[in-house]
Amino acid sequence: MNSNFNILRTRGEPISRTYAAVAVRGLAVASHATDAAQSIAAGPAGFLGFLVQEVKAAGPGLREAVHNVGNDDTGIRNAVKAGGAVTIQDADMVEIEGSDYLDAADPGAIDALTAIETELTFEAGKFSEAALGNRVYFVVTANSAVASSTLAAKNGGIRIIAKRVGDYVKA
Repeated sequence: MNSNFNILRTRGEPISRTYAAVAVRGLAVASHATDAAQSIAAGPAGFLGFLVQEVKAAGPGLREAVHNVGNDDTGIRNAVKAGGAVTIQDADMVEIEGSDYLDAADPGAIDALTAIETELTFEAGKFSEAALGNRVYFVVTANSAVASSTLAAKNGGIRIIAKRVGDYVKA
């Protein structure tokens, strides 16, 4: 697949919730604290799964809606309108690249020096290195650290594969 976010192995069945903000496909989300029908960008305290569709302010464009663009064998689905129902899929293994998915800010930045088996959590829906006291959901199993990748100009060239390890607090 030619994407900056790929679910390599799913976990469980997809679920549906609403999502109120504009977001990229693959953003990590968590349950809303007071409304079980809503989801929010995942942080260190919660994780539900990944958005299967992009969320746009105005929803899918006319071309997407009429020609069913996105609902083909690539598995990428049409965008949805912010505030509408989205599909959320948990995963056992994902491949991610770039600033839409990897936290580039300290602390928690994922970069060329991020080691294999580094414990990962989420900050604002992006993968981030877990700090003491954070919930851990994934570990790094591969880090490309190749600044010359085809997506390097946009994304810094860091592509990782992360494996789900459950849900525990980093001690």
